[in-house]
Amino acid sequence: MAKIKGRFDLFARWVRESKDPMFDAHIMTTCRLIDASSTGKSVFELDLDLRYSNRGKILHGGAAALLLDQFTASAFIPFPVKFEEQKFKPPGGLTWNLNMTCLRPLPLPATVVIESQVVHRGSTMGLVRGAIMSQDRQKTYFVCEQSKVEAIALEIAKKVEVSAVSKL
Repeated sequence: MAKIKGRFDLFARWVRESKDPMFDAHIMTTCRLIDASSTGKSVFELDLDLRYSNRGKILHGGAAALLLDQFTASAFIPFPVKFEEQKFKPPGGLTWNLNMTCLRPLPLPATVVIESQVVHRGSTMGLVRGAIMSQDRQKTYFVCEQSKVEAIALEIAKKVEVSAVSKL
């Protein structure tokens, strides 16, 4: 877990030190890593205040998608990635597809646990499942299944697409 925490801490420091304002900076710098494993599992705890709510003081669906997108990416941290070849620094690649389901409303403010587990990791694509749960893990509020693609694969796809179009 120490190696994974170290890699995540580097990412959080990059977020904090970035000169560009990022809307995800608050969650990435205030979350707490609870557990992680080299098999692609990560567990974070996070205090959510009303900035993430809708007018009904429940977690906004867009905010839930942001949380799941960010924290499912962290489950890929244990896997080797050629960072020097990538055009960006975040772990886990880029979101290709995110399917999220709300199982029940999450009243805010609240402390939540976000668990993620990598289901599959290929050479350029990966699949991860995630859940937002109560702090005691007795209630599950949101679940997701997400496909991730490495930035390197996107660059290759762009080149192939451009060359295919130029042949028309």
